[in-house]
Amino acid sequence: MNDHVSTSALGILTRSATTAVSLGSNVGWYFAQSQLLVCSGPSTRAPIAEDGFARADVQRFVYEHARLPLGRLKLAGMWGMHDWPAG
Repeated sequence: MNDHVSTSALGILTRSATTAVSLGSNVGWYFAQSQLLVCSGPSTRAPIAEDGFARADVQRFVYEHARLPLGRLKLAGMWGMHDWPAG
């Protein structure tokens, strides 16, 4: 992901979470069968740490915010694949 604007933990982590579940990301629709790896360099780790986020806080934030509404999955034809219940 590229983010040349965010300077806070909230901005950086929101971008990470939303990028992970974009409809063009395999992780976004394989989430039940895969794991997400978030790596960051010094330029993103520093603001996150300065805002008081520990590793567990980052994990929790991404877990809680890496979501797509069901309607968006259905709109893009991504619902009903891979043993997902029809809905």
